[in-house]
Amino acid sequence: MGRRSRAGESGLAATIAMLALFVPRAYAQSAPAAETDRSAPAPNAPSSPPATTQEDVVTTDVPGIHLSADDGFVLTAPDRIASLRLGLVLGARAQVAGAEDVDVGATADIRFARLRFSGHVADPALRFFVQPDFGGSGPRLLDAAFEVHAHPLFIVEAGQFLLPWGTAWLPNPAESMFPETGPARDYFALGRDTGVMVYGATEDSVFSYWVALGVGRPVTLTEDDEIRDALVVARVVWQPLGAVPEHESPYADGEVPPALALGVGGFFGRLVRSVARFDNSTATFGSTLAGQFEEGSFSVDAIFVAGPVSAQVELDAGHRTPVDPAGAGYWALALIGQVGVFVVGHVLQVALRGSYLDPSEQSADDLFAAGEVELALYPWGVHAALLARYGVGHHGTNTTFLDAPAGWGHIGTLQLQAYF
Repeated sequence: MGRRSRAGESGLAATIAMLALFVPRAYAQSAPAAETDRSAPAPNAPSSPPATTQEDVVTTDVPGIHLSADDGFVLTAPDRIASLRLGLVLGARAQVAGAEDVDVGATADIRFARLRFSGHVADPALRFFVQPDFGGSGPRLLDAAFEVHAHPLFIVEAGQFLLPWGTAWLPNPAESMFPETGPARDYFALGRDTGVMVYGATEDSVFSYWVALGVGRPVTLTEDDEIRDALVVARVVWQPLGAVPEHESPYADGEVPPALALGVGGFFGRLVRSVARFDNSTATFGSTLAGQFEEGSFSVDAIFVAGPVSAQVELDAGHRTPVDPAGAGYWALALIGQVGVFVVGHVLQVALRGSYLDPSEQSADDLFAAGEVELALYPWGVHAALLARYGVGHHGTNTTFLDAPAGWGHIGTLQLQAYF
């Protein structure tokens, strides 16, 4: 689905190296996965988005067809006994990159092209969400989940969905401030899995929680036959001033009152981790098996928005013990901060992001650090954006724990993204 410029073998090597440096796991969004998808008509916190379908059930009082940029295409049956919503999330990207002793290379691809089917059957409390993705390395099913909304504080979801972890828990990647979540976040990211989740929130959105049990294999590991023995994930969010808007750059859609979200989460269990792998047939990134780990990690994060300013910070830390192949355990730490400010009305934003990752306390020369600056153009509110990003990063000479090239590297990205 992607296109690759013919910049020569050395240029391609530079692109592979730098994209591995900045995007070691393209589909563990998050990714945003984010790389999950969200475009709620009502605000919710990016640090605490509803799991897949809570925001995706849109009905009208009058049976028939409803179409809007906020809600997508909605078909409601008489007496509201059923509804179907169709949405679309698109992202096209071109990049140039260079690393030490390697020539500059370039790539272009359709990063994501997702159809989103959601709605309810029999009763608005019985909801579903299905999302295939036709971009990246090829078609795959990201989400397929069913929910029972017994009470706002008690919602049960079962199926395949994105696990609730950190501020990078973005169902809709077209709502992200930057083109991707970055390697510091992705080092701890969980991606999607098959399992069961219970979650809920107070009516004023001040308090929300999620508890998930993953029992299947991550959807990004297409070549992996292993399964997770079990993975328990929990998250709690407090929003004392009311709900933070879901979009990471909400000022593009109008005035934004001050809001704050504070989140704490953790997970424990056995899971499979992967590293970046360049797919020469499509000139895009996929994933390959890296190993199984016994892992316990926690996350502390904060998001603040007020008028044209949006900021967030996240600290991730955890302990990993390799199971297959077996090895000694080690601690890892990541710190990520970003801020965006609209400088021309609701249209032009300047954004900065800094990332720091210590992938293993066992090694003194494996640290990763990166800085990025971006200009973002929002010509039609939050539903469409053109992102122009430049980043510079450095990785130590020990590449055992993080699959990224050593030394300095640079990357430039132009990404067009839209959703409805």
